[in-house]
Amino acid sequence: MIGAFFSTVIPVLESIDGTAFEIVCVNDGSRDDTLRMLIGMLKKADSRIRVIDLTRNFGKEAALSAGLDEARGLRKHLPAFPIKDVQILLPVDLKNEIAFPIDVIRRHTLR
Repeated sequence: MIGAFFSTVIPVLESIDGTAFEIVCVNDGSRDDTLRMLIGMLKKADSRIRVIDLTRNFGKEAALSAGLDEARGLRKHLPAFPIKDVQILLPVDLKNEIAFPIDVIRRHTLR
């Protein structure tokens, strides 16, 4: 599934004019082969892919927060649709976000 995700998502993102992107993957403490597969993707030397490994399962919200905290872009996008719909929905979703920007996520550092 992970290989299918990247082979579907990366070409879709590359096809959107003017889009620079990174993909931040969070292993949520899973003990299956997820982390090994993600590290395998890193070995393919695609610097746009980053992997975060949580020490245990802290829950979905913690994993999402970790990914958002580590993302370096000015815009952070969390698609909410299944992988099978990526080719159709991701370009539309991103173009709508660009056309109608809404600042939903802001990062603040308290000192």
